[in-house]
Amino acid sequence: MKKLSLKEMRESMSHFLNFPDLEDEMERLVQEGKREALDATPRNGSRSREDAIADFLQQDDSTNKNLKMLISLSAGSLERLSRLIKFWFGKGTEKSIRSNAEVRRRVAKLMDNPDNEQSVPKFIRNAFALPANWTDLLKEDVYMNRAVRGSLVSKYSVAVGLKIEEVVGEIVTELGLTYEKGSVFAVDNKEVDIAIPSLEDPKILIMVSYLVTTASTQTSKASEQNTMYDQLRSWNRSRKREASPNCLFVNVIDGGGWISRRKDLERMWKGCDYCFSYEKLDDFRQLVREVMLEGDSPKNVS
Repeated sequence: MKKLSLKEMRESMSHFLNFPDLEDEMERLVQEGKREALDATPRNGSRSREDAIADFLQQDDSTNKNLKMLISLSAGSLERLSRLIKFWFGKGTEKSIRSNAEVRRRVAKLMDNPDNEQSVPKFIRNAFALPANWTDLLKEDVYMNRAVRGSLVSKYSVAVGLKIEEVVGEIVTELGLTYEKGSVFAVDNKEVDIAIPSLEDPKILIMVSYLVTTASTQTSKASEQNTMYDQLRSWNRSRKREASPNCLFVNVIDGGGWISRRKDLERMWKGCDYCFSYEKLDDFRQLVREVMLEGDSPKNVS
């Protein structure tokens, strides 16, 4: 089978994939997140505004939902706040706010009164000022909805990727074949999503990646998978005199995040023997049939 060209691959990709059961589950998580955020919203009391902000940030979750809600009320951004934390402490990111009381207090001071941070240029610090009625605004659905959905984007991308992985696994099973998920010696014991027929003696390794929007980890992911591909090719060369045929490396990639990052998509496409989108999984089925059932010896095609 001929590998899809990069142009063919990109044109077959979809910005969004729709799995109804997953969409229902995500909507349930949105409503649950909004209830949790509402419960955490500060009530009127004797605490200072700075204390109220700090307490709200302390009750945040791993997705930084509460922080994103506060950011949505200002003109600041998570990226710029992360840079400020590094500027203040020499390390750390927005993820440090919930766990580190000193970082959390510094951010609360900034949002309460930007003039507390004279070391930061006025144009930058004033962007993080919260309105006087910030606790009332947080209860409005427009802000709550935006922040909660924003906090679930990464979880959503992972969930769609797992759905694609599930479909890939079903194709393998329908062909009467076995597969496993886990670390593979041929790629320096790195984790693979699917190894056909087994982790111990793989003939096809499959990695699945879906991104609904661009992510800072895309370039590093492309680099890591290129390294895995190089390791696999080296392993294949070391087995030339053995009876076992070569092992193929297959990427299944989709989503608007990859479509938008052409260079990273190109690196993912180059770093494998075959590359398929969700739309092209019938071609993937044919590849598996040819290699595993019809006796075609897999060859590196890149």
